[in-house]
Amino acid sequence: MAAQTTAEALAGDFAAAIARGEPCYAAGAAAGRFELSSFLEIAQTDDGGMCSATKPAEGGVYAGGAARRDVQLPLAAIVAAAASREATHSDLYAMQVPLDGGSGPLRRAMARAAAAAVPPWAVAAKTAATAAVDGGGDASLQVWIGGRAPTTTTAHYDGLENFMIVTRGRKTVDLWPPGCPKLARSAPAWAYRAGAAPPRPAVSFVLDAGDAAYWPEGWWHRVRSDADTVAVNVWWPGVRPQLVALPAPRAAFALRTLAHRVVELRLAAIVADAAAYVVDDESTRAEALRRNVLPPRLF
Repeated sequence: MAAQTTAEALAGDFAAAIARGEPCYAAGAAAGRFELSSFLEIAQTDDGGMCSATKPAEGGVYAGGAARRDVQLPLAAIVAAAASREATHSDLYAMQVPLDGGSGPLRRAMARAAAAAVPPWAVAAKTAATAAVDGGGDASLQVWIGGRAPTTTTAHYDGLENFMIVTRGRKTVDLWPPGCPKLARSAPAWAYRAGAAPPRPAVSFVLDAGDAAYWPEGWWHRVRSDADTVAVNVWWPGVRPQLVALPAPRAAFALRTLAHRVVELRLAAIVADAAAYVVDDESTRAEALRRNVLPPRLF
């Protein structure tokens, strides 16, 4: 039997992470270059249409809802300023600028470059990105263009699978599972942003230029970006469409069934932790519990 290639191993690991519903990270994963300077010539003849750029709240934190302060600018202006690292729009963060199905040459060129950067071994993400270039299906491509100051998002979650590639600068992605008690309790069922300060992250990824990360739908995340950071990402549907498509009687039953499953998983985790951290000295165990030294659980 032929030895498994690196690409095959990465494809297997990525598919397994999706199946488990857990995040994963790959250094140097970008399959192509996404450089803003390569779009300057197109930007001279096509403004790319208007897009939202956001000013930070106090402390450089970017929040949602009423706390956001958005301005509308042509995408070409943001690209030109960021490519040359000018101070023209230094305090603006162009978040989540859609590239899929772009109506003009600039967005189409950026969409093709973003899709080309997604590595082939990330099969689900690559398939979604390729479809998004043509505006087909439910997948979408975005570019995130930072200004000349670091930024931090509030802890929130998305109802979509997410694969992100940093193309310039650095992002630190802090992650908490969907069932994180402190965050889940702080947000009503209809809210996507946590109302409480997050606890210690269950997982953190530091993404430098060329690095990529995947995190599943529903995972709470906070993204901290260095100044002048640029990234692209692709979103695609996970299990949420099947859940929200259930009729009312089945939805109620599904909720009850899933609640049972969460309890089962929690009990299994407690048993596993007890087996892994058995100590003979009761005072030593009490001290360990007091110091909360048990590792966070990924659910």
